[in-house]
Amino acid sequence: PNLPSLAFGGGGENSSIFTNDGRNMALVWNHIFSPAVVSSTRLGWNRLYTQLLSPLDYNANVKLGLKGVEQSLAGAPLFSISGVASLGIGANIPNLVDFQTRQLINDTTITNGGHSVKFGINLSWMQSYLSNPKEALGNFVFNGNFTRNPVNNKGGQPFADFLLGIPFRSDVALPVYANLRTPFYHFYAQDEWRASRKLTLNLGLRYELNLPWVETRNRQTNYDIDTDPGIPRLVVARDGSRFDRALVSTYRKSFAPRFGFAYQLRSRTVLRGGYGIFIGAYEGTGGGRHLLGNPPHTLSVQIATDSIRPSVVLQDGVPADVLIPRNVKNLRLTSFEVRPKWPASQQWNFNVQQQFGPDVVWEAGYYSAKSDHQPTRWNANYALPGPGNINARRRWKSVVYPGTGIVIEPLAILDAHSFFGSNIFHSLQTRVEKRFSGGFSLLGSYVFSKNIGDTSGFAGSGSAPGNAGGFQDPLNRRLERSIDDQNMKHRFVASYLYELPLGRGKAWGSAWNSPVNAILGGWQVSGITTLTSGQPVSLTVRGDPANTGDTNRPN
Repeated sequence: PNLPSLAFGGGGENSSIFTNDGRNMALVWNHIFSPAVVSSTRLGWNRLYTQLLSPLDYNANVKLGLKGVEQSLAGAPLFSISGVASLGIGANIPNLVDFQTRQLINDTTITNGGHSVKFGINLSWMQSYLSNPKEALGNFVFNGNFTRNPVNNKGGQPFADFLLGIPFRSDVALPVYANLRTPFYHFYAQDEWRASRKLTLNLGLRYELNLPWVETRNRQTNYDIDTDPGIPRLVVARDGSRFDRALVSTYRKSFAPRFGFAYQLRSRTVLRGGYGIFIGAYEGTGGGRHLLGNPPHTLSVQIATDSIRPSVVLQDGVPADVLIPRNVKNLRLTSFEVRPKWPASQQWNFNVQQQFGPDVVWEAGYYSAKSDHQPTRWNANYALPGPGNINARRRWKSVVYPGTGIVIEPLAILDAHSFFGSNIFHSLQTRVEKRFSGGFSLLGSYVFSKNIGDTSGFAGSGSAPGNAGGFQDPLNRRLERSIDDQNMKHRFVASYLYELPLGRGKAWGSAWNSPVNAILGGWQVSGITTLTSGQPVSLTVRGDPANTGDTNRPN
């Protein structure tokens, strides 16, 4: 909701000022070598500069008297209160991103008899500048645990906890600054072969080499939980190989074959089908929850409680010096799978097209897709249900601060980026199209589908720690396989246009004079109608009765 300053609503439309400045430039060279050989080469540059700024021109922490958090940056803290609108602005504002892409693309087509062979390259060089304060201004969560009945854990009012100034969890951090670079190299070749008068085949192969991102000053650190899960450690980027700088291996097996066919069964009936593998493009390029978010270049601290003894009281502020290495406790870290397989999707379909009359086409078919190695962000440093301080019960409890012998303990949640997500989609789809004739056109489609998966979210976001879609049992992720959070069982869309029979040359008004025809003639009625079934809703439990620090889900 939109609330007035200084409340704002914790993410409402008036809690930030968004600007987006895009620039593009392209040079194109087309050349016909011969009637059978045509080539097109393009050089391109794109820049997207986005700013997410605070609507305040002053620091609200100073005005509120809130100590232990950023005191000079324009903005406000965030007070997240379960069951009611949040107050303040919160993390990641101001956020500045300057993203640029330089591209070299070539497509060449060679025609020979029944074959049309096409091949090409797409080379991209990307850079991203990022400035992000993370939780420097302070994030505070109130869930009602401190006003509940300690005997039976019943009752409790989150807003009452807020009035007392006793958060269940407090997040503070140091800002992130980074300059990231990476190239993507893509190559393809395909042959469209007209094997006979009735049969056309399409064969193709694509290869993609997407190198992991590096930071120009090696300001990346990975909390490596893969090499030796028993003793994870912070690995700092250094000059050397791509792996030394990126801390993530390069996946070199992204081959994507494709096959398709079209067969004319009868003069008005065509069968079509195809299969292909498509490589995903993981977009996690840094930021406070990726490899830029770890020490020694920055710090994130999440101060938890046992729901009995407060760790932070707002009138006293966040404890002093919690972001100085020798004093750091409750450290929040980021981990990225060291040797990930790149996300890929297998897609296949079979359909029948039938023409009725001169202007109506009906199509029906089966369409499916199976995605593997989907990126998922989850809390790998979980605490199982139980009593006591949450951070003291987590899977990993300490880590050595890079470049020192300082041991930091306890640890807070771990934003782990793993590539174990999967999804499968099945659907029956039908479509009817009436081309414009007789003053009327129609395009209607209906999809009956089921989408099953084991992770929520999209792109690099995934099941973010604290998200309602997080794992209910991190020791048994198979329990998450269910109807996907993006599933829509039914979807119907129709677009239509009807030309009213009014005016000269029409059924009515053929003899109208010019002024009348200009006013009453030439009218059309058009529209788009969309009907869909709803998407699944994640249910959560108010507070944290399981005492895990993550969102609780009912069973």
